[in-house]
Amino acid sequence: MLTTVATLAQELDRDPAVEELLLARLIREASATIERACQRRFGYQRATDRLVGDGGRILVLPRTPVHEIHAIHCDGVPVLDWSVLDSRVGLLDRAAGWGWRAAMSWWGDGPTSPAQFEIDATAGFRLPGCLERDLPEDLERACLELAKAWWWARGRDPLATSESAGSLSHGLAAGLPMVVVELLRPWRRGI
Repeated sequence: MLTTVATLAQELDRDPAVEELLLARLIREASATIERACQRRFGYQRATDRLVGDGGRILVLPRTPVHEIHAIHCDGVPVLDWSVLDSRVGLLDRAAGWGWRAAMSWWGDGPTSPAQFEIDATAGFRLPGCLERDLPEDLERACLELAKAWWWARGRDPLATSESAGSLSHGLAAGLPMVVVELLRPWRRGI
């Protein structure tokens, strides 16, 4: 989770012991929404990612920052001739390229097809609540702002598009609050 119950409770001026289940659910849902919006996971973990090479020298890993690459395989064969170009953004360099291969057909060599790479790596940020926490504060702030927006929207008709009181009315925004969109802008990936 991208923040803690204690932090959200403090921002809402609530007792975490009384509201713990609801606050934890809001944080889980906000964290998942942020990861979907950014098209990436942020938590520290070891995992194997399967990527398709495009023939170029640079391969962009989906999880960052990269802490350690344990192994890389191409179609089951170890790949050893690579280097980490930038661990913060997950760039791997390979002089031979993250290439294509010829596909076999009944008539001999067929068209080329992309090579499949498996990268076993430890990557991601240590999340709030961890001793060595290194999640950037703007990501935690985005989670807090989204969870707070959902907290204050409880009880509101989800189909309503505006609210009015006397002669005053205002529209209700759908989607992520603008402050959250702006906080997530540098973290979005198109992978």
